Amino acid sequence: MAASACALKHGLHDAALAFLRCLRLTAGSPAPRGKERPDPAGICLAWAQAAQESGDLFSPGFMFSPQSGMLPESALSWLLAAEALGAPGAGARVAGLLRGRKELLSLRMAYLAGESLGHPRSFIAQLEYGLDCIRAYRVREGLFEIAEARAKAEKTGQSAGFFSRLKNSGPADRNWEKILQGTYAVKKMPDPVFA
Repeated sequence: MAASACALKHGLHDAALAFLRCLRLTAGSPAPRGKERPDPAGICLAWAQAAQESGDLFSPGFMFSPQSGMLPESALSWLLAAEALGAPGAGARVAGLLRGRKELLSLRMAYLAGESLGHPRSFIAQLEYGLDCIRAYRVREGLFEIAEARAKAEKTGQSAGFFSRLKNSGPADRNWEKILQGTYAVKKMPDPVFA
């Protein structure tokens, strides 16, 4: 993995791809599924898949930055490298990888916000962003985002899918219909003033 990352960093795309293919030939190693794209972003996505399958999801202690010259070593860092190279869908994969990780909730929310803005007709990213806002104790913003996601779903005839996702997102005894009816009242409430 490190050899492939070094090869990518120095523009040796064929060598990076060769190291990826060697992984597939090594018995007992997690191998990326499907056919990888031979461009740098595709190689990064394939390594992210391999790292995810081997359970190497994160590198705790520091934030990976492809611009700083760091080499990717985990699924998250490979996805961030792929995103920096313009890989389509890398942001959605980052958000999916971070699902359920409370310690990385703010990073997930940043990616979901970007996905929501990038796909204005889809309610899914906005719904997940709203739910994460609530998890992060930003209740007013979360309820607003959920109500907006519901409006998008209704506009596209996907109300059943919206409520199915919403009900599967938390405790079954939540009455989301009632909660969302009060959303517009919540939006009109003044913000608390802290002295």
